[in-house]
Amino acid sequence: MKDAAEFEVAQGSPALPGALSTWARRFIWLLPVWGLLLVLSTLTEQPDFNTDFEGYARYITTTPFLLSHLLASIGGAALGCIGAVALGVHLAASRAARMALWGMAAFAASQVLTSSAFGVAAFFRPAVGRAYLEGQQAVTRAINSEVYGAAEIFAVVGAGILLMMAGAVLLGWAAARAGVGPAWAGVVFAVAVPVFAIGGQIFNILHTVAGLAVVISSAVLARAVTASRAVV
Repeated sequence: MKDAAEFEVAQGSPALPGALSTWARRFIWLLPVWGLLLVLSTLTEQPDFNTDFEGYARYITTTPFLLSHLLASIGGAALGCIGAVALGVHLAASRAARMALWGMAAFAASQVLTSSAFGVAAFFRPAVGRAYLEGQQAVTRAINSEVYGAAEIFAVVGAGILLMMAGAVLLGWAAARAGVGPAWAGVVFAVAVPVFAIGGQIFNILHTVAGLAVVISSAVLARAVTASRAVV
């Protein structure tokens, strides 16, 4: 097993500039913060507007709903993107550089795509909920169905989820291959993000379990990156 403070640099690859390496070691910690925000954003369950529109309307007009989307979902996406870039930068001089950089690019693109849907939820849904509760029930149902039944939003969200899963798998495996911390941390990260994205839609408890796995695995990776030193 490699020393936790060592990091394998690809043969013949230049070392990262000092300022860039320092930046990566600091901002890698935004990955576990992103994971924690994932967990917090899924602690409450939204009523299904197809079966309980009134409950849905009351839920989406609450302050916790708005803060969850603004801070945990949209803000979390920004922090997760920076954290993924930091990990990709750290791995750029390793033997897994190509895999890491593709993973970084996919993960960053995914956060942009999914944030567009979170923006719709944060700013559109509260207005719909208030209108419904004020008596404009028929029109709000129709507008809500028009927005969330559109093929375009499914395409954007679907592409974002696929890119997030692909990015996490590539970054996790790249970290394991490059010897960043214990191998299990990279593998768990690679598995936990897809489980959160897909499994959580089937069983809500998987959101919490997989989210905590993301927090733990990415924190272990961040600690290893912070302590690492380049070894040729």
